Amino acid sequence: LARANGTGADSNLANSVASGNGTGGIVMLEANNGGTLNFNDLVDLNAVGNAGAALVAGVDGGNGTGGTIRVQATGGSSIVNFAQNLNASTTGFGGSGNGCTVCGDDGGIGRGGTIQVSAFGGAGNAVSIGGDLFAFSEGVGGSAESSAAGAGIGGSADLLITGASTISI
Repeated sequence: LARANGTGADSNLANSVASGNGTGGIVMLEANNGGTLNFNDLVDLNAVGNAGAALVAGVDGGNGTGGTIRVQATGGSSIVNFAQNLNASTTGFGGSGNGCTVCGDDGGIGRGGTIQVSAFGGAGNAVSIGGDLFAFSEGVGGSAESSAAGAGIGGSADLLITGASTISI
């Protein structure tokens, strides 16, 4: 398990301090210039952004932005091998608004991040996943009872190869 999660703080000061934003970081697994990475067990990678919620009136929920996950074999004859499933999540969760019916407290925006599985930059590079690949780059907007709920904006999940490289699932 590798995590690079960011969590914004909740706000409990009325009509003043905004809820915190949460932004995921970067998780990178890379075999380079003939290197090999082998994973025998299930692998979970997370770069999730969890925004803070508005706990009192007059404050909006924070924004949550997913980070970046990269799995790559590069530089020639490099191998990344997963014997089982690879689970990757760069989900962004927007914080909820307070629910004050006259305050206009909005839910925060949730924006998915980026997941890249790639083999490039030389012959013989390979990424092999013996089980399933689960790649989630979702945006989940924060809820609001009487004002605007936060938008949910998906991110990207990409498989990239160039030249005489391979990705097998």
